[in-house]
Amino acid sequence: MIDQMVSKRTIQYLNDPQCPINPSDSVSLEQTELLLQLQRDVLEDIVITRNAYEVVDKICRLAEEILPNSVASVMLLKHGELFVYCAPSVPPEGIRRLNGLKPGPNRGLAET
Repeated sequence: MIDQMVSKRTIQYLNDPQCPINPSDSVSLEQTELLLQLQRDVLEDIVITRNAYEVVDKICRLAEEILPNSVASVMLLKHGELFVYCAPSVPPEGIRRLNGLKPGPNRGLAET
């Protein structure tokens, strides 16, 4: 019964014109429900937790769970350079190499 209610709520959400998820994308209803639940969990953590780093760390770890063989990081821009704020699965050498990158055209991480 709950699964049916969640699915109905998810379908209503997907049909909303303001929904950022395109229902024609190749994302299953199950994947959409998982993403919406993760979104709710993160929003709850933001409300309950006062430590921004803990929330960002959790988001990175959730992203890594969703995308196997991936690593997630959040970087902050300071004085025109990027610095790693959180990267729970990136080894220290990787963090050292990421710190100080300068964003701009043709400067994607895959190109450095």
